[in-house]
Amino acid sequence: MNILIIDYAAAFADSAAECLQNEGFTCKATYTYRSGWEYLYTHANELSLVLLSISEGQQHFSAYDFLTKAKEFFPFLPIVLLYSGRYAAQTDEPSLFPAADDVWLMKEELCTLGTLGLIVELTERSTEKRYAAGE
Repeated sequence: MNILIIDYAAAFADSAAECLQNEGFTCKATYTYRSGWEYLYTHANELSLVLLSISEGQQHFSAYDFLTKAKEFFPFLPIVLLYSGRYAAQTDEPSLFPAADDVWLMKEELCTLGTLGLIVELTERSTEKRYAAGE
């Protein structure tokens, strides 16, 4: 399974990729929404899942912009929205991201056993949806 991780905090993106790689996943970490989008657009057929970190204050190409475009161009690709506990205390995520019909996950929970099982489940559901749609 190939996973794209997008997070402005390079240290988090790299450690998340390392954690998931240790569990047998193939990961690509990017550090801006723009570079994440460019990678997604050129490698979508290879990807099983996107882990999109939500951060505030990104002026030119936001997480919302990324999510909206990704859902339009790649509707069967699961996207897990990552957020920190600090961010959760400051905002009401679902109202900011009405297109997010996938999963919200706290960053601190990323490499737990339950989360790894969830990642496998999401990618399996995505494969079933793609197959049913004839992709």
